[in-house]
Amino acid sequence: MRLSDGLAAQVERQWTMFRMIVGCITYTQWHAGEHGGLVPARIALHALQWADYYIQADPNSFNPKERFGLDANDDPASLPDRAAFRAYLDDVAARTDVHLRSLEETDLFAEESLFPWTGTTTLERILYTFRHTTYHLGELSYVLRHHGASTTEWR
Repeated sequence: MRLSDGLAAQVERQWTMFRMIVGCITYTQWHAGEHGGLVPARIALHALQWADYYIQADPNSFNPKERFGLDANDDPASLPDRAAFRAYLDDVAARTDVHLRSLEETDLFAEESLFPWTGTTTLERILYTFRHTTYHLGELSYVLRHHGASTTEWR
């Protein structure tokens, strides 16, 4: 197995957990929270927009407002509903899979020039991206548990 295929498989498990968590959040809970930072729609959109950003080949081509005309910091009521979010998640997951599987080991260990704060190699940027996403999946899981929802299955 190639290293990039193994990375792609692990990242797909993360996307699966993301879908499961979003599916457990009720319609009412999606746009509501005890304070602005704990609104599930905001947390989910922020995590996905930044994963989308860091997986891009050209950071200058990324516009977080392109898809929905807003970003995660906008009014929670204006954030996309779960169906629109899931469609975006599916798009990012598909593009990420194609991108990761296209990388050779020499690409993974190449010097990171696009986002040097994420690490020194492309592999470190990929790991940074998905550590960030995992952090926010933990926040979403907390919100679910706080509302009495069951936990999702670990993948």
